[in-house]
Amino acid sequence: MDGSSSFGSPAAKASVYCTKCRKPTELECQDYCLSFFIVAYVVAAFLITGNGIRFCNATNYPIFNVLNYGALGDGTHDDNQAFSKAWADLCGASGNNPTLFVPGDKTFLLKPISFNGPCKSSMVHFQIDGKMVAPNSVGGWGKLSESSCSAAWLSFERVDNLALWINACNGLRLRGLTHKDSPKAHIRLTNCNDSIVSNLHIVAPEDSPNTDGIDIASITQLQILDSFIGTGDDCIAIGSPSSWINISGVTCGPGHGIRCGGSGYARKITFEDITLIDAANPININQFYCININDDSKSCASQPTAVAVSDVTYNGFQGTSSSVAVMTFNCSQVTPCTNIVLQKIDITSSAPRDQPQSLCENVQGTQNSVTPAVPCLH
Repeated sequence: MDGSSSFGSPAAKASVYCTKCRKPTELECQDYCLSFFIVAYVVAAFLITGNGIRFCNATNYPIFNVLNYGALGDGTHDDNQAFSKAWADLCGASGNNPTLFVPGDKTFLLKPISFNGPCKSSMVHFQIDGKMVAPNSVGGWGKLSESSCSAAWLSFERVDNLALWINACNGLRLRGLTHKDSPKAHIRLTNCNDSIVSNLHIVAPEDSPNTDGIDIASITQLQILDSFIGTGDDCIAIGSPSSWINISGVTCGPGHGIRCGGSGYARKITFEDITLIDAANPININQFYCININDDSKSCASQPTAVAVSDVTYNGFQGTSSSVAVMTFNCSQVTPCTNIVLQKIDITSSAPRDQPQSLCENVQGTQNSVTPAVPCLH
């Protein structure tokens, strides 16, 4: 895994786009359950007049407004049938860039729904100006089959050059959406290459478990930019095998920060120019990570093998820590952490009476201008 991280402030624009989507496997469908609340603010301005199929005078492409297919948009009545009809016409349209339009100032209640291709047009758009919400109870979802894509809230299958599904899409462009209170990870990306995710606003209660902001795996050449993520779990979780990940201008918190994990190895990772505000355990490498469901106070058992961690650089950290342990490097005797580089780090305690500490075991590397110093490094 390769990446860099920094913090900034998000913007609020929206558009979604991806290329070369393939039909997900049943296993992927089970894993990528999208049950989130979407609010999108779309950049494009359209001149819309008349009824039925509408054309923007400037670009002359067809727009299919879900209101014209019977959608109420009151947040109470089921709008699935209207969305299905609008999608059928959209997918059957042969013009350039046909667009399914979800208008603003409306809230559309959707049960699990699948938008299937292939479509006649070489590129279709799904424009969201309003809100799309899932049922707020398990019963409202209807009977779900865990062996099919009905386990997902919104799914897109066999649609090339589409905007909005995030599984196995090369050239994905996802920006400007707000995701709120997902019961699981808000966004999951897998098997996507050469993608950009930007200007997202992801929120969930601080005490909500397993509500990761963005989970990624089997990814290469991904940028996550200029976003705010505040949830009850990982801000961004990077799973293996992934490489060439760039995370910049992202504000995390509350939550567990940016985590790299998986199997095999984690190497050539850079974290730089990061500001910490009352962060717990700001810098942490732990090769003994586990979850003890019976007693969280128990230590994780030593393992005969561990993820090999090497060539990790922390550069330009400043700010405060809510925990006494500012930096922790808990590496194994079997597979020590190697070439860990610390530069220009100044982290103080957010509690004036606490003395910040750095802890380490089985770690090799260097440090320069680091406070508090790490005793294992030279």
